Amino acid sequence: MGSSLVGWVAAALSVTMMVAQALRIRRTGPAGVSPSTWAIFLVIYLYWVVYATLSGLVPLLVSSCLSLVAIVVVLAQVRARIDGRAAAVFAASTVVVALALVASAELAVWLSGGLAVALRFPQIRQLVVARSTIGVSAVTWAVATVMNALWVVYGIAEQAFAFAAVNAAIGTTSFTVLALTVWRAHTATESVA
Repeated sequence: MGSSLVGWVAAALSVTMMVAQALRIRRTGPAGVSPSTWAIFLVIYLYWVVYATLSGLVPLLVSSCLSLVAIVVVLAQVRARIDGRAAAVFAASTVVVALALVASAELAVWLSGGLAVALRFPQIRQLVVARSTIGVSAVTWAVATVMNALWVVYGIAEQAFAFAAVNAAIGTTSFTVLALTVWRAHTATESVA
């Protein structure tokens, strides 16, 4: 599979995940949706647009632009719940990414990747400490893991090594959420049986 095809498959998975979340929220309502998380997604995907443009990574550019549309839809749906904390998170994240872009594109990749990894820790904490899989979709995290693996392959093929490394870290945390979700679901059914 050529790097371009790998990039387009990863792009399709990325957009599908964001659109699916937007549709779910539209169908079931914004209960349980963190405006802060989606504000950070907005910052991350704005950065990916800039990075993809500067690096010539067309699949990443297209998927990031389309994902931004879904993110804006989600933020519009949760706008009543956007509080000072979400606004502060968004503002701080925007400043960090803007400073990183001025410093170097590579630094911005690492900072945005760090934000993406950090977004997974509340899920990991919920699965480890609260031992709850409520609201955690194994399918979503499986798709995220595959998507990040494809972005790693694409990044290596395109010699975008920082992008590949960041996606390896994001994919590792996505896989951790997936493994914990499956494990928790399995141990819950064992204790019931």
